Amino acid sequence: MKKILFTILLCSVFFTLSAQSRKQVQEYYYWVNQAELAICDDNLQLADSLYTRAFSIKEPLAREMRTAYWVAVQTENNEIILQIAKCRIELGDEGLANSYQYMSPHFDTVVYQQLLDIEAQTIKTYCVKFDTILEHIIERDQRYRIQGMGRSPEQFALDDENRKLIKQFYREYPDFNEYVAGFYYMGMLGVVLLHAVQTDHYDLQPLLRKKVMAGIFPAEKYMEFEAWWEDVHPGKEHHYGSGLNNIYYIGNTLFVEQPDNLKQIDKNRKKLGLAETWQDAVKKRVWECEHNTYYITGSRQSRIYGDEEDDAAEAAKMEREIDAEHAKGDFHRMYYEKGSKASK
Repeated sequence: MKKILFTILLCSVFFTLSAQSRKQVQEYYYWVNQAELAICDDNLQLADSLYTRAFSIKEPLAREMRTAYWVAVQTENNEIILQIAKCRIELGDEGLANSYQYMSPHFDTVVYQQLLDIEAQTIKTYCVKFDTILEHIIERDQRYRIQGMGRSPEQFALDDENRKLIKQFYREYPDFNEYVAGFYYMGMLGVVLLHAVQTDHYDLQPLLRKKVMAGIFPAEKYMEFEAWWEDVHPGKEHHYGSGLNNIYYIGNTLFVEQPDNLKQIDKNRKKLGLAETWQDAVKKRVWECEHNTYYITGSRQSRIYGDEEDDAAEAAKMEREIDAEHAKGDFHRMYYEKGSKASK
């Protein structure tokens, strides 16, 4: 692939775009975590101000921008709504006016028209050539998988080609993220990386870890890959306590099992530069369970079992077991009913 030339322009004076020190990245993670915890406490005004503080330290990634946009809409902070929208649209996001229309508690026609104007007038600042490149990547990723031949030698060869190309991206563009490849780049890149993990080709792990610590790659996505890696390698330690291993749905019930190595998990998260502890992550997932939404965690996934009769029976059995544990003072397992404030 020929080297792609591009120029990253400033999204807005609202964001400080510059090389980030480790200290800045850690501070950014701290304030984002505080903002997300404020959402869980239903203090959206505080969350709004905390996101503003975080975004003044480091350019936000897509997930944080999505959540902060939702918070600004709920608090009717019109100035911040327009600032975040402008940056997202510069990075190739679409439909911000329409999303404002359906999520706003008090629809403002003036703000709606301003968003339409921004969508019509804003020039894209990311390298739009990556749209085509990423489409080709996902096409290669799906070439044989859609035929049920995901583990065929032909698909393995295409997967290897994709991984080499991703490494090339990071060699040529060390800050390869939404500011380079567009707001939706992780939707495609994440699929390819997850399939690499699932097929036991996780040689990109050291690189991704470094990018998380540099504030370039989304930490929640990296921890999701780690959880999958541990899931396909039974017996491996749950390094970050996220994803499939400790938090999962059966039907409409969210089960949370405290891992045995909780102290080490929190140390591992801290080594990534994160302020979010395992307990913080659980609090956010439970809030989403109670509100039937994913406004905080975005792309983070738990194992989800269906609502078939067997699953419902399994959930009921586990609830009885957990109730018995709680009666004895053992609270290492909890469960929460989706869409309900009541928790067990």
